[in-house]
Amino acid sequence: MKKMFLITVHLVILLIVIGCGSTKVLTVPLSNVSNEGVKLHRSVSAEGVAIDMGYNHPYNFSNETLRNETDLLVVRKFEWGKYGMDNRWVAGPIFPGITAEKLIPVLVIAFKEASISDKILFNIPGRKGLPTQGEVYLKDNELVWIFKEIDGITFMGKDPFMLDGKDWTIEEKPGLTVKKKKGAKTVKVIRDLSVKSEITAKITEERLSQPPEEGALSPDLDGLEKKLNTLKKWKDSSLISNDDYEKEKDLILQQLQEF
Repeated sequence: MKKMFLITVHLVILLIVIGCGSTKVLTVPLSNVSNEGVKLHRSVSAEGVAIDMGYNHPYNFSNETLRNETDLLVVRKFEWGKYGMDNRWVAGPIFPGITAEKLIPVLVIAFKEASISDKILFNIPGRKGLPTQGEVYLKDNELVWIFKEIDGITFMGKDPFMLDGKDWTIEEKPGLTVKKKKGAKTVKVIRDLSVKSEITAKITEERLSQPPEEGALSPDLDGLEKKLNTLKKWKDSSLISNDDYEKEKDLILQQLQEF
């Protein structure tokens, strides 16, 4: 009788585990992150386009994790046991306020004279010092986060962790400044001197090729003059080499002579 009772109890527990499953929210561990421990740099792409990668992850992914372009969600809900004994990642609109607060330290860094058109790559120590890395960019005036690695676990699929940036705003000014819309906490970034000039030159070319702002009296002329002024600022800030500056300047001056 006692043996039958124990068997029944074990079966009930097993059914509960398999049927209901356990749930946890995956967040980004950013505790004890100092300015020196965070390294950010811009990628060569100024376009907010996600990189197409192939899956490489120990867990199985369900079709529900396919990325939705109109609903950029990042922090996923991990559910175990809901589909039997299998492990699945299930997409869900999980963006608690505490997650936003933890993400603030990531923004302690970037480029002087950074523009809102830039894509920023970040690489920070996560839990137990394991790397947490990804990229940030603006899309439709919202800051979008894509995590490619969290605590040493690499995500290389079409659906990397993504974070809705609707609670954030980014301002274009000397020294990239990022702050929450609510609250006065502001983090100012510092410049990363490790960037190679040839990469910066590519960024320069992409950014300068953008159309001028609406309402300019002479769009072409106004745009060229802005490009020239921007180039000089970058040279003075050592963001591009003198050779790259002279090369770009000559091209712009040739175009100005046509007016």
